[in-house]
Amino acid sequence: MASDSSLPPPKRQRASGILESYGCSSSEDDDNGSGDSSDESRSSEQPSGTLEGVSPRVCKALGAFRRHFDKEAKLHGSQILGLADEASDADLLSSKPLVELLKILRHHRGFGFNLVEYVPVARVARLILKHKSTGLLLDVVEAARDPDAEEKDKLVARWLALGPEVVAFARKVKSFARSNCDELPRE
Repeated sequence: MASDSSLPPPKRQRASGILESYGCSSSEDDDNGSGDSSDESRSSEQPSGTLEGVSPRVCKALGAFRRHFDKEAKLHGSQILGLADEASDADLLSSKPLVELLKILRHHRGFGFNLVEYVPVARVARLILKHKSTGLLLDVVEAARDPDAEEKDKLVARWLALGPEVVAFARKVKSFARSNCDELPRE
């Protein structure tokens, strides 16, 4: 299968290493002017050091979210699997309940984020936030309500590691879904 030239080339990274190092350096995530780049503002499970293929824009939004809302939040999905493009959102797993994140958001006037949508009635409830300085959408779910998310990422990573034709196919499916999202079922 030929690669779609309208999509960026797939990110090259060993499938086994994708999930072990999906943190971002603190120098790219401080956008509040506080100068707080302490180790406490990052999750211990996601070490610092920029992940190959994760954009500085995503690192900045992730760092701000960790600093203000949940220092244990984890990036997952297309951003760490190498399937994201400039139009992609960033999927986050939060260790905190969404209602707690909403309280923080309202009490502190957003901390540089706007509430786009709160979807409490879904298979997995979610909070869609927009990071003001980057324009990036964050799709936040409670890790406890989607306990298989990281295993699903590992499965997809193993699948993508089978070869470039699999990555090209995955990108075509993603492009089709994005182009036809209004006609596709929401469930």
